[in-house]
Amino acid sequence: MMRSELRLKMKKHSRVSRGLHNILRDDLELIRMDIEDYNLLSLDDSIKEVRDTLRRLNDCIEALEYVLYLASQRESREKHSHL
Repeated sequence: MMRSELRLKMKKHSRVSRGLHNILRDDLELIRMDIEDYNLLSLDDSIKEVRDTLRRLNDCIEALEYVLYLASQRESREKHSHL
């Protein structure tokens, strides 16, 4: 994979993770409101939303880690090929 492709993938995952962060912040605000209103049914749904958002955020971070691994492998090969 080319350096530019790896860089684009990193930027993409970074944008997605920032978006998920914003969604998580909103989800947590809904939990706060559900607790304040003592709305147990809605609270259950809000907790499920938080778990889903966290799962998606974790998946995004794992994908970013994999791209980082590929980039470091590429740089290591380039470094050794110049020796």
